[in-house]
Amino acid sequence: VSQSRYSRMGNVEKARMAAAILHDYKVAVKPIFSPTVKVGDEGVRICLHNFNTDTEIDELLHMLNNFQK
Repeated sequence: VSQSRYSRMGNVEKARMAAAILHDYKVAVKPIFSPTVKVGDEGVRICLHNFNTDTEIDELLHMLNNFQK
């Protein structure tokens, strides 16, 4: 089972940077830009799966929190 989630970055540059860094950590994300979302709501779509561990999800949340600062 997999499920997609969205994390707002606020601009194209931050969304691209976050997606590239997370991809380097083997996290399945895709950047999302206008017109899929309105300008200013750019972010990354995150794909979580039932095999992701609690530790992996905690690390992802920590990284996303750092991007949004």
